[in-house]
Amino acid sequence: MIYKYKKGGKKKMTHIIIKDNRLQSNTKLIMLYLTERQKDGQVEISKKEIAKDLNTARQTVIRSISELEKYGYIKQSRESVNKASLITIL
Repeated sequence: MIYKYKKGGKKKMTHIIIKDNRLQSNTKLIMLYLTERQKDGQVEISKKEIAKDLNTARQTVIRSISELEKYGYIKQSRESVNKASLITIL
């Protein structure tokens, strides 16, 4: 997954995510995790790896990624052979 940041940096993004009442707690945690893992606003990682690192179900990760896309935080670009997705933080 690859994520790209909006202008304002990590601190502003973290504040926005935490204050967004539309997002479920698991979704906020996953977004914060991706924010920490990003390099130049992008992360390439599998949903399975996120689930393992956060000790949660893969289905929870899938649901949270969809929620983050719905509200315009990220864009999932592709899923490669190794099941890693390229996500852009918008």
